[in-house]
Amino acid sequence: MQQSVSVLLISYNHEKLIAEAIKSVFIQKEYIKDIELIVLDDGSSDNTPDILRRMQRDSPIRMNVIFNKHEGVAAIARNMLNLIELSSNKYIAFLASDDSYVPNRFKKQIDILEKNLNCQIVYGNGTNIRNGEVAGLVVRPKEVELMKALDPCAIFNFVTSAPPQIYLQAALAKRSFLENVIPFDDDLVADDWVFNIKVFRYLCNNKLDFGYLDESFFNRNLLDTSTSNNHYHHFNRVAGVAVRYLDVKNRKFYLRFYLGYIKAFLKKKDFNSAWKISKRFFLLILGSSKHNIKLGELIPIKDI
Repeated sequence: MQQSVSVLLISYNHEKLIAEAIKSVFIQKEYIKDIELIVLDDGSSDNTPDILRRMQRDSPIRMNVIFNKHEGVAAIARNMLNLIELSSNKYIAFLASDDSYVPNRFKKQIDILEKNLNCQIVYGNGTNIRNGEVAGLVVRPKEVELMKALDPCAIFNFVTSAPPQIYLQAALAKRSFLENVIPFDDDLVADDWVFNIKVFRYLCNNKLDFGYLDESFFNRNLLDTSTSNNHYHHFNRVAGVAVRYLDVKNRKFYLRFYLGYIKAFLKKKDFNSAWKISKRFFLLILGSSKHNIKLGELIPIKDI
């Protein structure tokens, strides 16, 4: 039985972690006959390009490295879709350049996909790492229970009500499935939320199956330099997805969203951004459906 996996990785300025990430892919060749790694570097300004060239030269697997000019978070979705198009193997997995896989990362997931032809993707859990120490599991208990029920329609309802903690790095999917789903919107910042909304919508509408294994398949490094810690980037990322995929009347989500960022910007003493969001908060309280119009354009992105 042919077992083939394409691992897709976007790198940017992770010279201290990129080698560990790539080596964690290399070791999967011990049980996967055909594994390829496709890396797209988004114009790294540190030693990441040199590390990639060296590792490509000495790679024990097929490794393709693409060097782009830096385009930032706005290009992630387009780059992800391009990497899917470039992949050639039966199954696709994703890896961030600051994370790493555990040994035997794909074995159990492939077994599920091979035994159930209606199954299109198998998810798993991961381990958060902060400063070299374990900081808990990636998937929260409520998501674990939902995933264990294996009901794609229930998961779709969940992921269109609030941002979930279900990460790409723990999933293994059929390439043919992702080609049909088109799992990222190239005008939004690519993230796990958009991916999961589109995946579970497709599974639900087409009566297809997914799998879940509550095991840690990757290590996720929690870094202070992550864009998720940049309030400007993260506000726009969440706002863009919410406006497109969430009901404007979802008061529970929007109340928490607005209040959370009002507090965050006040803490940063960015009173202008806090005031802009406060006006949207009051529109929501007054019952206006216009509170989220052009929400993703409300706070200019700042690279700080």
